[in-house]
Amino acid sequence: MDLYGKFKTEIELLRNELIKKIENELSEYKNHLMSLSKEEIMLASYETGIKECIAGYITSEVDDLTQIQLYKLATQDNALEALYKSYMDSDLSLNDLVRGIIHEYRPIL
Repeated sequence: MDLYGKFKTEIELLRNELIKKIENELSEYKNHLMSLSKEEIMLASYETGIKECIAGYITSEVDDLTQIQLYKLATQDNALEALYKSYMDSDLSLNDLVRGIIHEYRPIL
């Protein structure tokens, strides 16, 4: 196998490792939720939804991540939690998206 083939194989292994890691972290998070009360689970629903969205994005878009992004995420402890915290610390807001949808809503008659 030439150098390019080895490199391509390493990138594919890193992609698979990242997907598995994120899926495992999400599974562990959900298992933890099962030990909580109904009220605590309900309060954690936003976090759960965002973490599922992040995991889904990584799974479906892993081929579009740069080599640096792949490496950083694959070697990051608790990558899903780190991405969730990054989202929460950002200026992005789900409320802004919902507000835009409501203001742009035009019922089909």
